Amino acid sequence: MNLARVVENKSFYNYGVITFKTDKKLDIEPGQFLMMKSKDGYNLSKPFSVMDCKDFEFKVLIRNAGDFSKFLIKLKIGEELLFRGPYGSPFSKFIDFNKKYILIGGGCGSAPLMHFKKIYPNIIEDSVFGFSDYRIKSIVDDDNIFVDRIDGMNPVDYILNRNKGKDINIISCGPKGMFIYLKYIIDSYQTAWISMEENMGCGIGMCKGCPVDTVDGIKMVCKDGPLFNIKEVIL
Repeated sequence: MNLARVVENKSFYNYGVITFKTDKKLDIEPGQFLMMKSKDGYNLSKPFSVMDCKDFEFKVLIRNAGDFSKFLIKLKIGEELLFRGPYGSPFSKFIDFNKKYILIGGGCGSAPLMHFKKIYPNIIEDSVFGFSDYRIKSIVDDDNIFVDRIDGMNPVDYILNRNKGKDINIISCGPKGMFIYLKYIIDSYQTAWISMEENMGCGIGMCKGCPVDTVDGIKMVCKDGPLFNIKEVIL
């Protein structure tokens, strides 16, 4: 386990963007995740995608969805926690860099896509990051933040309508319902990759806690993903 110290915490009740500093120089590719836990050991390690990473700092996007996320959102500057990783295969292992991509994020699933957009801007055709709370714009700096209740439609329809007629390649991360809808509406010739989010215990495929059903049988999100071709996954 490695030690990480909070150097910035921009949070409100629903979401938080927290920047940690560590003594270990980090090399985290977009799509990889860290297993994080409190120093007192009261919780099992939980996976968090990295929103940004530079040298000795990394940033995560948190949604208040349980005891540990609530604990994270309330962390103060200088407080510490434990982490290990990175785990998972980077998006760059799967995609074709000769193509352009549209990024579709839902909630905290936007985090690895924001990281990908920053590292590989030249292959990004367009992006949208959907949230349900307008206050997200006060802590996340991106021109393509989309708030469902204000913008009046879901982010998938919005971004695909905006890019109608283009040779679309998609990378998406978010809730399973968004993937089901995306799989239903995209054309058969379009390529879509989805970054799966599942509960995990170990992060390396040993505990079998993050199975995903595919046309080739059961795979583990942490070891075999998190990125899968949407046509491969049985949703």
